[in-house]
Amino acid sequence: MPNMRWWHKWIGITIGLVLFLWVASGIAMMVPLSPAVWGADILEPPLDLAGVTITPSQAVAIAVQHRSDTGPPGAIRSVLLRPALGIGVYLVTPADAAPVMVDAGTGEVIVITAERARSIASGAMSGREPISVERIVAAPIGYGGRLPAFRMAFDDPAGTIAIVAEANGELARTGRWDRRKMLLGHYLHVFVPLKGLPGGDRTRIAALVGTGIVALLSIFSGYWLSLPGRFRRSRRV
Repeated sequence: MPNMRWWHKWIGITIGLVLFLWVASGIAMMVPLSPAVWGADILEPPLDLAGVTITPSQAVAIAVQHRSDTGPPGAIRSVLLRPALGIGVYLVTPADAAPVMVDAGTGEVIVITAERARSIASGAMSGREPISVERIVAAPIGYGGRLPAFRMAFDDPAGTIAIVAEANGELARTGRWDRRKMLLGHYLHVFVPLKGLPGGDRTRIAALVGTGIVALLSIFSGYWLSLPGRFRRSRRV
């Protein structure tokens, strides 16, 4: 049966490969993303206050009435007036439900459709039209916004993907290199690719826990091999 030194050697080799992956993916996570991700090139139009005819309290009442079919209304977390789709809108966010967009001029509840999502994304891309539009209910690489959402691909040199949240019209964008950095960084750092194996997320979590256990075994076996020898040498002296 292999002795402790044999186990320590091969556990150390195994955990060394995993630690290399963690360090490399951690460095990739520190590489700055492109300005497009943060919307640095997007200039929002000024809000036309002359077109605002309803009050925040009226917007809240409209939003509560709109959500009444999903159960008793809860507390309102925030009410934000901002420009969207060329008009002023109230974004009413309940504490326990998705936001509701209310037209600040007419009081109409605004629902982000595929066409409206296309308009938002096209405006952020200087009028360029997307080559595809799809509704998604699962988060793709690098997207941490609300779902469902509309995902649009653009035929530009950067390989831009724009995602517009269905609930509030929030826009997120990534370029091809951004997605590759995110894949190498976050997705490898927490073993996300393992979700594709049988067992899904449970397999990923088990792999993370197992790696931690292997690391602890490597540490403890190293101490087991080194400390007793040191004690014996100190006693001889």
